Amino acid sequence: MLLIITDKYHYLSKESIFEKNDFMKIYKLHDLKEIKEASLFYPPSMESIQKCFYDFKNEFNVELPDGYLDFLKVSNGYIWKSLVVFGTRLQQMPDKDVNLDGIIEKNRYYYPQIKLAGFIVLGSTSDFLIVFDTKNQNYRIINSITNEIYRTFDSLKSVLFHYTTEGLE
Repeated sequence: MLLIITDKYHYLSKESIFEKNDFMKIYKLHDLKEIKEASLFYPPSMESIQKCFYDFKNEFNVELPDGYLDFLKVSNGYIWKSLVVFGTRLQQMPDKDVNLDGIIEKNRYYYPQIKLAGFIVLGSTSDFLIVFDTKNQNYRIINSITNEIYRTFDSLKSVLFHYTTEGLE
């Protein structure tokens, strides 16, 4: 499948233009052989990003990490296999049977589970959550049920690179 561009997202395959995409370059994913397809959303406006950060802080009394801001500057969400990194708001993909949840909606859902742990949920897979640990100021992959830490990283870029190159098994 080749690149499909709609008004809301890019739908990419390895045969398309991964090597020319800023997201792939920044997140060092452009050389990966096993990527078959991914969905990238157009970056939100700076006004949308600021509103998201403001609304998140007002609702959860904690600031989103700078690494998430960097991510939003290149894509308002990312889907690859079972990995989803949330955008600023719920986004519908008209030709796919998938919606991309917004970070505020997803944190409302996980809040009772993660509040005591001090985590902000940035993304998820079928079994794991990608979180920012507000106490230790690092990124973690944790079990979505037990909150058991799978691995710790210093950046969101490192999390995404690890997941796409090594997986979670």
